[in-house]
Amino acid sequence: MRRSALGVALAITTLGCAGHRVRSAAPARQVITVHITGFTFVPADVSVSARDSIIWVNDDAFAHTSTADNGAWASAELAKGGRFALTAPAPGRYTYHCAAHPGMKAVLEVRLEE
Repeated sequence: MRRSALGVALAITTLGCAGHRVRSAAPARQVITVHITGFTFVPADVSVSARDSIIWVNDDAFAHTSTADNGAWASAELAKGGRFALTAPAPGRYTYHCAAHPGMKAVLEVRLEE
């Protein structure tokens, strides 16, 4: 079994404490940002782990959404500077678009946790 440096550090600092059990820490979630700019999602293809968070930020002057083609999520319209956060759904490949501009398309790939 491979331990992360954090797990080893936690084990080292708690070994001398009577009555405390050592538990491995859950992997930290990452936050991935997708910018909406120039009527595109940047990056257009994103691959994340099942525990990650994705934040869409609208940098355009026009309102946009992040809407999964299969209905897994749908943001409200995001004005310039607006943000939409999502915890990655179940593992799989999700195509999504802007409901106001259906030509804006992208892909979110969700992997099993590593």
